[in-house]
Amino acid sequence: MSAPRPYLAFAETAAALAAPDVAEQCARYAAARGAGRDLPAWRATDAAPLALVHAARAATPGRPVVAGSAERPARIRDLAAAGAEAFTVGSAAVAGAFAPRLGTLRGRLGAIMADAAHPDGGA
Repeated sequence: MSAPRPYLAFAETAAALAAPDVAEQCARYAAARGAGRDLPAWRATDAAPLALVHAARAATPGRPVVAGSAERPARIRDLAAAGAEAFTVGSAAVAGAFAPRLGTLRGRLGAIMADAAHPDGGA
């Protein structure tokens, strides 16, 4: 069994992230054989969130995990098109921002999973 590899998280500097900084950090981390990146793109205040996802994707051979703000199907499609491997879900499901008419957390999570499985809208 091999030792676990570290995972890069940008949480400490999320608000000040810029695409060149993300690209540089991801490239440096990939060179150190890091296991992956968790990018809080929608917490950035100085850059377009999808630009950060594109920068992370372009800088490394792997695909980033994007934290937060997947509150509608279009956002899931945008993340997939930008090259995200996955996204985290929190308040979009718990607070009901995603599929609020479904009413239950189980229903909202089901809708998120269905949209994630087919981000292009296909069945």
